[in-house]
Amino acid sequence: MHPDDRKLCNTREDWDTLIEYMFGNEFMTPDIQEDVEYWWVDTNDGAFVVPLIFVKQDEDKLFEYCPDYIAHEVAMGASFEIQEIQQLTGVVYRLSASGYMDCTDWECADTYEAACEKLADNYGDWDKEVEYWCEECDEKQDYTAISEAFENSWICKECRDGIHSPDA
Repeated sequence: MHPDDRKLCNTREDWDTLIEYMFGNEFMTPDIQEDVEYWWVDTNDGAFVVPLIFVKQDEDKLFEYCPDYIAHEVAMGASFEIQEIQQLTGVVYRLSASGYMDCTDWECADTYEAACEKLADNYGDWDKEVEYWCEECDEKQDYTAISEAFENSWICKECRDGIHSPDA
């Protein structure tokens, strides 16, 4: 469940704020890399992304970095056939547990903001309750669902209702 109004996150700072609240104290946190060269590989069993830093220019090593579901099917006897491969440059992202090997598969996006949106929608908990600082009065707010705070542009109810202002 996510807010329908995406206009609230129209700057990189807005997305960074949302991502920080959504994943800040979680075991798995976003790893977003920009201007990265990567392989986009389409196979007989779906597409996947591998940053070039892992395989350099060696296409033969791509299978070592394919998603677990493909590796499992190959181990069970399925064939692994690359149908199309492209070397691209752009934004790649995943969730990763710092200091551990746990991570999601790499994915690609057109922009940093698109990567943040996909992370929030695919892995984020919009119902997670967080304390936040009101963008207008700069007062700490009690626990509120991220979806509610996001929909209200991180502005507290009192400021939205005109009960108090930053100058009061």
